[in-house]
Amino acid sequence: MIRQDELFNVRNIVLYLFSLFLLWEWLRPLTLITDTGSISLFLVFLVICLLLLYFRIRFWLSLLITGFIMFYMLHTTYQDGSFFQIELINLIYEEISYNISMALDGNWTEMTGYFRSLLFFILLWMMCYLMHYWIVHQKRIFTFFVLTIIYTTVIDTFTPYEAEHAIVRILVIGLIMISFLYYERTIDTELLNNNRRDFFFKWLIPTFAVVVVSAFVGFLVPKAEPQWPDPVPYLKSYVQGNDGTGSGVKKVGFSSDSSQLGGPFIPDDEVVFTVEASEKHYWRIETEDVYTGKGWVSSESSGRRSFDRLIEVYGDWWSFESVEQTPAEAQINMMKEQPYIVYPLGLTSIEGIPLEFNQTTERLYVERDLEIASLTNYTTIYNLPEYSVEALQNAKPYDASNRFIHKYLQLPDTLPTRVSDLAKEITEGKETQYDKVKAVESYFDSVNFQYETEDVAIPGEEEDYVDQFLFETMKGYCDNFSTSMVVLLRSVDIPARWVKGFTNGEKIKHDVYEVTNNNAHSWVEVYFEEIGWVTFEPTKGFTNPYDFRRDINRDAAEVNVPEVQSQQPELLQEEEVEEEEVNKYEVESSSNISIPWKPIAIVLIVATLMFFILRKTRLKWYPSVMILLYKNRRDEVVYFKAYAALLKQLAVYGLGRKEGQTLRAYAAYIDSYFGQQQMTELTKSYERALYRKDNAQDEWEKSVELWENLIKKTAS
Repeated sequence: MIRQDELFNVRNIVLYLFSLFLLWEWLRPLTLITDTGSISLFLVFLVICLLLLYFRIRFWLSLLITGFIMFYMLHTTYQDGSFFQIELINLIYEEISYNISMALDGNWTEMTGYFRSLLFFILLWMMCYLMHYWIVHQKRIFTFFVLTIIYTTVIDTFTPYEAEHAIVRILVIGLIMISFLYYERTIDTELLNNNRRDFFFKWLIPTFAVVVVSAFVGFLVPKAEPQWPDPVPYLKSYVQGNDGTGSGVKKVGFSSDSSQLGGPFIPDDEVVFTVEASEKHYWRIETEDVYTGKGWVSSESSGRRSFDRLIEVYGDWWSFESVEQTPAEAQINMMKEQPYIVYPLGLTSIEGIPLEFNQTTERLYVERDLEIASLTNYTTIYNLPEYSVEALQNAKPYDASNRFIHKYLQLPDTLPTRVSDLAKEITEGKETQYDKVKAVESYFDSVNFQYETEDVAIPGEEEDYVDQFLFETMKGYCDNFSTSMVVLLRSVDIPARWVKGFTNGEKIKHDVYEVTNNNAHSWVEVYFEEIGWVTFEPTKGFTNPYDFRRDINRDAAEVNVPEVQSQQPELLQEEEVEEEEVNKYEVESSSNISIPWKPIAIVLIVATLMFFILRKTRLKWYPSVMILLYKNRRDEVVYFKAYAALLKQLAVYGLGRKEGQTLRAYAAYIDSYFGQQQMTELTKSYERALYRKDNAQDEWEKSVELWENLIKKTAS
């Protein structure tokens, strides 16, 4: 049984609270280095896991609670409909079985966000359990503390995440936890008297003071600049740039000139535009079709044509009617005028603005007759595509007579043979175009490739940009990955093109995203016959924002709905309109009952947590409740109820009465524990009221203070 003073003391509260802070530091970088929009769900899950461990909830019950919360959070994030439905079990089974099959086949990029989040929840649960084991049983945290520092510094070095304040927080948290656990080990080994008051004034306050003051002073004092900066990427880029083969260190952002790729760039977090949209997108600006061996240029321009005329003649020129599309719109707010217009895949119009379109670069312009030259605030109307994997796998080979497609197969004569040999090796054994594309895309997930923005080479005069990246450096950013994928696909006769624009940026509030120069990006689009242009993402650390579904997962969700709808009009006979309207109302009322499962689930979770908290803290609050119930009562039965409540409270405290033990012997045991004689006196009074038929009310009035003193001791 867990003693009250063991569970609720300053050390335990501080250790578990600081464990949460330390785990939180592992979550903070996720919004920058992954496509995770928010860490709030993961943080709530951490709090719940640590609370269950803190209150020593039985393992099987804790597992049920965390499992319920985990799947509820996943459902609210990734799935529609009520959480409390039988079909949900089947959906979860299909989701897990599909992702496991993808993992076993090595198709890691095909794994869904639902399954990746599930694995991350499980990882967080394991980390909480290990943290509990370290601080409760091992009483050591140094190893995890060092791992946290290494993790944070590596993330700070190789990603946009700034860990300056995080390092200070980690040091403060870690040093305090190490000090507390050292005190715990000292008590265990030296058999010292563990006194709370002594601990607070002699250990806790000095520890806090020394660590916090040291960190504060260290943070404020002047610091020398780095003595050994890494000059290699900058010197290399400048030297090569002076030879005419590069442009030196560049500032990140969109650039129309992509003829000389390579070299490092300097980050820039200046906001370019904000987007209000319900879905994530890549924001296109233009595409270039000719690879030169050093970069990209556009073939001879086809001139600017009316955008509306293009839609009328070609329809949606990047996807056919066979692709499932959802109408949508997004509000773009540019921070200042730009020489380009950003737009999503599947654009049909920009509200109220006549446009012109370059069919070669797919760049948009405001119609020349208008006085305005560029747009700063506009609403895009578009069709959001959702691609069927089965349809992509069954796509026919492209029409060789289509001259429009031929330019997306262009490669320079100077391309090294080993590039095309590599493309054939990667796609060997793949029967469909889709499988070949996925094989090339997955090739860049290899551990040999690294995402890098500083130490990035520029090809020399006799070097090919793609060849250098694939076989020599294997380090680069989106331009390296996307250009290489396009060249590899064209090498095996698959039409592909290089697209420039911006990623979705960072979510700053509900459905609002902030896009900076750091979000400038390039990616790949591949042409599938009778499907159109499909987006693929080879760059390491980036995720394709568009959905690829397997038709088998949709069967359960579409249960004969069209048949029911098609039959409904036939039921409405003219001579029975009134009766049918009543029946219709009754059917709709019974089938559209909306049960607010989400708030009910939240209430149940909160109520469950409150129940366990109250149960585990009953030694604190239960005595006060008993005093309120019995102290002022003056009836014949109050003494017997109050004495029974005292025995129950002593048992909860850990001083339960043994089987066969008399009340006198039990009273002597209690008095020896507390070092007094109050329990013996109270028991004698109770026995007089019980066995001698003395006035129980009078005995209660004489002994109520003894009873109150004893029950208060169980709350100390």
